[in-house]
Amino acid sequence: RPDDPDVLARIGDLLMLRERWRDAAAAFDRITWAGTHPQQMRAPYEAAKARVRGAFDLEVRECLPLRGTTVLFGASGSGKTSLLRLIAGHDRLAEGRIVLAGEILARAPGTVRPAHLRPVATVFQDARLLEHLDVRGNLAFAARHGAARARRLGTASRASDPESLVRDLGLEPLLRRPVAGLSGGERQRVALAQALASGPGLLLLDEPLAALDAPARTALLPWLARALSTAGLPAVHVTHDVQELTRLADRVLVLDGGRVVDRGPPGEVVARLGLAVGVGAVEPGVLLEGHV
Repeated sequence: RPDDPDVLARIGDLLMLRERWRDAAAAFDRITWAGTHPQQMRAPYEAAKARVRGAFDLEVRECLPLRGTTVLFGASGSGKTSLLRLIAGHDRLAEGRIVLAGEILARAPGTVRPAHLRPVATVFQDARLLEHLDVRGNLAFAARHGAARARRLGTASRASDPESLVRDLGLEPLLRRPVAGLSGGERQRVALAQALASGPGLLLLDEPLAALDAPARTALLPWLARALSTAGLPAVHVTHDVQELTRLADRVLVLDGGRVVDRGPPGEVVARLGLAVGVGAVEPGVLLEGHV
Protein backbone atom coordinates (compact mmCIF):
# COMPACT_ATOMS: atom_id res chain seq x y z
CA ARG A 1 0.00 0.00 0.00
CA PRO A 2 1.49 3.36 -1.02
CA ASP A 3 0.06 5.08 2.09
CA ASP A 4 1.40 2.49 4.55
CA PRO A 5 3.55 4.31 7.19
CA ASP A 6 6.19 1.56 7.19
CA VAL A 7 6.49 1.71 3.41
CA LEU A 8 6.82 5.50 3.51
CA ALA A 9 9.48 5.28 6.21
CA ARG A 10 11.48 2.76 4.16
CA ILE A 11 11.24 5.01 1.10
CA GLY A 12 12.56 7.87 3.22
CA ASP A 13 15.47 5.72 4.40
CA LEU A 14 16.37 4.86 0.81
CA LEU A 15 16.20 8.49 -0.33
CA MET A 16 18.46 9.62 2.51
CA LEU A 17 20.89 6.77 1.78
CA ARG A 18 20.99 7.79 -1.89
CA GLU A 19 21.95 11.35 -0.95
CA ARG A 20 24.74 10.10 1.33
CA TRP A 21 26.17 7.90 -1.45
CA ARG A 22 26.11 10.85 -3.87
CA ASP A 23 28.00 12.99 -1.37
CA ALA A 24 30.52 10.23 -0.69
CA ALA A 25 31.15 9.63 -4.40
CA ALA A 26 31.69 13.33 -5.08
CA ALA A 27 34.03 13.64 -2.12
CA PHE A 28 36.09 10.63 -3.20
CA ASP A 29 36.63 12.17 -6.61
CA ARG A 30 37.47 15.64 -5.30
CA ILE A 31 39.35 15.62 -2.00
CA THR A 32 42.17 13.90 -0.17
CA TRP A 33 43.25 14.81 3.35
CA ALA A 34 46.61 14.79 5.11
CA GLY A 35 48.09 16.29 8.25
CA THR A 36 48.77 16.15 11.96
CA HIS A 37 46.60 16.73 14.99
CA PRO A 38 46.71 18.41 18.41
CA GLN A 39 46.65 16.38 21.60
CA GLN A 40 43.74 18.05 23.43
CA MET A 41 40.38 16.27 23.40
CA ARG A 42 37.99 18.82 24.91
CA ALA A 43 36.67 20.47 21.77
CA PRO A 44 33.77 19.91 19.36
CA TYR A 45 36.31 19.03 16.70
CA GLU A 46 40.01 18.94 16.05
CA ALA A 47 41.22 19.15 12.49
CA ALA A 48 44.67 19.56 11.03
CA LYS A 49 46.17 19.75 7.58
CA ALA A 50 44.09 18.78 4.60
CA ARG A 51 44.98 18.81 0.93
CA VAL A 52 42.36 19.61 -1.70
CA ARG A 53 43.71 18.14 -4.89
CA GLY A 54 44.62 20.76 -7.47
CA ALA A 55 43.50 23.68 -5.30
CA PHE A 56 45.12 24.43 -1.93
CA ASP A 57 46.21 22.92 1.36
CA LEU A 58 43.60 23.28 4.08
CA GLU A 59 45.40 23.59 7.41
CA VAL A 60 43.27 24.06 10.54
CA ARG A 61 44.26 23.21 14.09
CA GLU A 62 41.67 24.40 16.58
CA CYS A 63 40.08 23.41 19.90
CA LEU A 64 36.61 24.90 20.35
CA PRO A 65 34.36 24.88 23.44
CA LEU A 66 31.26 22.70 23.53
CA ARG A 67 28.94 25.69 23.70
CA GLY A 68 27.80 28.57 21.54
CA THR A 69 28.17 29.16 17.82
CA THR A 70 31.47 29.26 15.96
CA VAL A 71 31.26 31.03 12.60
CA LEU A 72 33.62 30.01 9.80
CA PHE A 73 33.94 33.21 7.79
CA GLY A 74 35.67 33.91 4.51
CA ALA A 75 35.31 34.31 0.78
CA SER A 76 34.11 31.54 -1.49
CA GLY A 77 36.83 28.95 -1.97
CA SER A 78 38.58 29.66 1.33
CA GLY A 79 37.94 26.16 2.70
CA LYS A 80 34.90 26.75 4.95
CA THR A 81 32.62 24.08 3.50
CA SER A 82 35.52 21.66 3.00
CA LEU A 83 36.22 21.84 6.73
CA LEU A 84 32.54 21.39 7.55
CA ARG A 85 32.29 18.31 5.33
CA LEU A 86 35.33 16.82 7.02
CA ILE A 87 33.75 17.23 10.46
CA ALA A 88 30.47 15.75 9.22
CA GLY A 89 32.23 12.74 7.74
CA HIS A 90 31.32 13.41 4.11
CA ASP A 91 34.98 13.67 3.09
CA ARG A 92 37.72 11.12 3.75
CA LEU A 93 40.50 11.73 6.24
CA ALA A 94 43.98 10.61 5.18
CA GLU A 95 45.90 11.76 8.26
CA GLY A 96 45.05 13.30 11.61
CA ARG A 97 41.88 12.97 13.65
CA ILE A 98 38.56 14.60 14.49
CA VAL A 99 37.33 14.54 18.10
CA LEU A 100 33.94 15.47 19.54
CA ALA A 101 33.57 15.69 23.33
CA GLY A 102 36.39 13.21 23.85
CA GLU A 103 35.12 10.73 21.24
CA ILE A 104 37.34 10.15 18.22
CA LEU A 105 35.05 10.40 15.20
CA ALA A 106 37.77 9.96 12.59
CA ARG A 107 41.41 8.99 12.68
CA ALA A 108 43.40 8.25 9.57
CA PRO A 109 43.90 5.89 7.95
CA GLY A 110 40.28 4.89 7.68
CA THR A 111 37.13 6.23 9.30
CA VAL A 112 36.43 5.41 12.92
CA ARG A 113 32.75 6.27 12.63
CA PRO A 114 30.83 6.71 9.35
CA ALA A 115 28.88 9.89 8.79
CA HIS A 116 25.43 8.44 9.51
CA LEU A 117 26.59 7.21 12.94
CA ARG A 118 28.20 10.47 14.05
CA PRO A 119 26.25 12.59 16.57
CA VAL A 120 26.35 15.44 14.06
CA ALA A 121 23.54 17.03 12.05
CA THR A 122 24.00 19.28 9.03
CA VAL A 123 21.71 21.96 7.57
CA PHE A 124 22.61 22.66 3.95
CA GLN A 125 21.95 25.59 1.61
CA ASP A 126 19.23 23.54 -0.05
CA ALA A 127 16.90 22.06 2.58
CA ARG A 128 17.15 18.29 2.11
CA LEU A 129 13.67 17.24 3.14
CA LEU A 130 11.70 14.10 2.38
CA GLU A 131 9.31 15.31 -0.30
CA HIS A 132 6.83 12.42 0.11
CA LEU A 133 6.16 13.37 3.76
CA ASP A 134 4.58 16.43 5.33
CA VAL A 135 6.42 18.56 7.88
CA ARG A 136 5.29 16.43 10.83
CA GLY A 137 6.46 13.29 9.02
CA ASN A 138 9.90 14.81 8.36
CA LEU A 139 10.39 15.65 12.03
CA ALA A 140 9.17 12.23 13.18
CA PHE A 141 11.51 10.50 10.73
CA ALA A 142 14.50 12.48 12.02
CA ALA A 143 13.63 11.61 15.63
CA ARG A 144 13.40 7.90 14.73
CA HIS A 145 16.76 8.10 12.96
CA GLY A 146 18.37 9.67 16.03
CA ALA A 147 16.92 7.02 18.33
CA ALA A 148 18.03 4.23 15.99
CA ARG A 149 21.57 5.65 15.86
CA ALA A 150 21.73 5.71 19.65
CA ARG A 151 20.52 2.08 19.87
CA ARG A 152 23.12 0.96 17.36
CA LEU A 153 25.89 2.71 19.28
CA GLY A 154 24.57 1.57 22.65
CA THR A 155 24.24 5.13 23.96
CA ALA A 156 21.40 7.10 25.50
CA SER A 157 19.14 8.65 22.90
CA ARG A 158 19.38 12.43 22.57
CA ALA A 159 16.63 12.62 19.94
CA SER A 160 14.31 15.52 20.65
CA ASP A 161 10.56 15.27 21.03
CA PRO A 162 9.16 16.64 17.74
CA GLU A 163 6.18 18.20 19.54
CA SER A 164 8.50 20.15 21.87
CA LEU A 165 10.55 21.33 18.90
CA VAL A 166 7.41 22.46 17.12
CA ARG A 167 6.39 24.57 20.13
CA ASP A 168 9.88 25.99 20.70
CA LEU A 169 10.42 26.90 17.06
CA GLY A 170 6.87 28.09 16.32
CA LEU A 171 6.22 25.58 13.54
CA GLU A 172 2.61 24.66 14.44
CA PRO A 173 1.09 26.28 11.30
CA LEU A 174 3.35 24.20 9.05
CA LEU A 175 2.86 20.72 10.52
CA ARG A 176 0.33 19.37 8.03
CA ARG A 177 1.81 21.14 5.02
CA PRO A 178 3.53 19.06 2.31
CA VAL A 179 7.15 20.17 2.09
CA ALA A 180 6.83 20.69 -1.67
CA GLY A 181 4.48 23.59 -0.95
CA LEU A 182 6.76 25.42 1.49
CA SER A 183 8.58 28.66 0.70
CA GLY A 184 12.36 28.80 0.80
CA GLY A 185 12.41 30.31 4.29
CA GLU A 186 9.88 27.78 5.59
CA ARG A 187 11.90 24.91 4.16
CA GLN A 188 15.02 26.09 5.97
CA ARG A 189 13.10 26.39 9.26
CA VAL A 190 11.88 22.83 8.87
CA ALA A 191 15.37 21.64 7.90
CA LEU A 192 16.80 23.09 11.12
CA ALA A 193 14.02 21.51 13.18
CA GLN A 194 14.66 18.20 11.41
CA ALA A 195 18.36 18.40 12.28
CA LEU A 196 17.60 19.16 15.93
CA ALA A 197 15.02 16.36 16.12
CA SER A 198 17.74 13.78 15.46
CA GLY A 199 19.41 14.68 18.78
CA PRO A 200 22.90 15.70 17.59
CA GLY A 201 25.83 16.60 19.82
CA LEU A 202 27.03 19.13 17.25
CA LEU A 203 25.08 21.17 14.70
CA LEU A 204 26.69 22.15 11.37
CA LEU A 205 25.15 24.88 9.20
CA ASP A 206 26.48 25.29 5.67
CA GLU A 207 25.26 28.75 4.59
CA PRO A 208 21.60 27.84 5.25
CA LEU A 209 20.42 31.36 4.30
CA ALA A 210 22.49 31.77 1.14
CA ALA A 211 19.77 30.64 -1.27
CA LEU A 212 17.18 33.07 0.12
CA ASP A 213 16.49 36.58 -1.16
CA ALA A 214 17.34 39.59 1.01
CA PRO A 215 13.87 40.05 2.60
CA ALA A 216 13.66 36.33 3.47
CA ARG A 217 17.16 36.40 5.01
CA THR A 218 16.27 39.47 7.04
CA ALA A 219 13.14 37.77 8.38
CA LEU A 220 14.80 34.43 9.11
CA LEU A 221 18.04 35.60 10.73
CA PRO A 222 16.51 36.62 14.11
CA TRP A 223 14.55 33.34 14.19
CA LEU A 224 17.74 31.36 13.52
CA ALA A 225 19.58 33.21 16.31
CA ARG A 226 16.77 32.38 18.77
CA ALA A 227 16.62 28.76 17.61
CA LEU A 228 20.35 28.23 18.14
CA SER A 229 20.14 29.80 21.58
CA THR A 230 17.14 27.66 22.53
CA ALA A 231 18.77 24.45 21.29
CA GLY A 232 21.76 24.88 23.62
CA LEU A 233 24.01 22.88 21.27
CA PRO A 234 27.47 23.75 20.00
CA ALA A 235 27.17 24.84 16.39
CA VAL A 236 29.53 25.60 13.51
CA HIS A 237 28.05 28.01 10.98
CA VAL A 238 29.59 28.71 7.56
CA THR A 239 28.99 32.11 5.96
CA HIS A 240 30.58 34.91 3.98
CA ASP A 241 27.87 37.36 5.06
CA VAL A 242 28.96 39.92 7.66
CA GLN A 243 25.47 40.38 9.09
CA GLU A 244 25.15 36.64 9.80
CA LEU A 245 28.55 36.72 11.48
CA THR A 246 27.64 39.59 13.80
CA ARG A 247 24.17 38.20 14.62
CA LEU A 248 25.04 34.55 15.24
CA ALA A 249 28.69 34.22 16.27
CA ASP A 250 30.03 33.70 19.77
CA ARG A 251 33.46 33.28 18.19
CA VAL A 252 34.83 33.56 14.65
CA LEU A 253 37.44 31.75 12.61
CA VAL A 254 38.40 33.63 9.43
CA LEU A 255 39.68 31.38 6.64
CA ASP A 256 41.63 32.48 3.60
CA GLY A 257 43.35 30.17 1.16
CA GLY A 258 42.84 27.18 3.44
CA ARG A 259 44.38 28.84 6.53
CA VAL A 260 42.90 30.40 9.64
CA VAL A 261 44.09 34.01 9.35
CA ASP A 262 42.17 35.45 12.30
CA ARG A 263 40.10 34.28 15.25
CA GLY A 264 38.29 35.82 18.20
CA PRO A 265 35.02 37.41 19.33
CA PRO A 266 32.95 38.84 16.47
CA GLY A 267 33.39 42.49 17.47
CA GLU A 268 37.16 42.22 17.56
CA VAL A 269 37.34 40.32 14.28
CA VAL A 270 35.04 42.79 12.49
CA ALA A 271 37.15 45.70 13.76
CA ARG A 272 40.45 44.10 12.71
CA LEU A 273 39.22 43.20 9.24
CA GLY A 274 37.54 46.58 8.72
CA LEU A 275 34.27 44.95 7.67
CA ALA A 276 31.19 47.10 7.09
CA VAL A 277 28.28 45.39 8.81
CA GLY A 278 25.48 44.80 6.33
CA VAL A 279 26.79 47.18 3.66
CA GLY A 280 26.02 45.74 0.25
CA ALA A 281 24.36 42.71 1.82
CA VAL A 282 21.02 43.23 3.60
CA GLU A 283 20.91 46.66 5.20
CA PRO A 284 23.33 49.07 6.90
CA GLY A 285 23.96 48.32 10.55
CA VAL A 286 26.32 48.75 13.46
CA LEU A 287 27.72 46.25 15.95
CA LEU A 288 27.40 47.35 19.59
CA GLU A 289 28.65 45.35 22.55
CA GLY A 290 27.55 45.76 26.15
CA HIS A 291 26.57 44.01 29.37
CA VAL A 292 23.10 44.11 30.97
